[in-house]
Amino acid sequence: MPSDTVAQIIVNSIYNAGVRVVFGVPGAKIDAIFDCLQDHPEIKLIVCRHEQNAAMMAAGVGRITGIPGVCIATSGPGASNLATGLVTANTEGDP
Repeated sequence: MPSDTVAQIIVNSIYNAGVRVVFGVPGAKIDAIFDCLQDHPEIKLIVCRHEQNAAMMAAGVGRITGIPGVCIATSGPGASNLATGLVTANTEGDP
């Protein structure tokens, strides 16, 4: 029996948390996660043009639904571009 990949474990964890929408910007380090999200039958992947947009949209979904908003980006500048949205969501108490 083949074991799950790390990307599959991450996507299954997101799904088990009740998340059905994920926002993000693809990049080399997270391509496997994007592939798993794209193939998942119940999670909608929304590709954004900028990481800050992804973070703000995830915060909005979290605030409206009460389910954690999820955004992903690659390492380096991608991760640092998420910072403003993540800090804002945390300060405002968004899930």
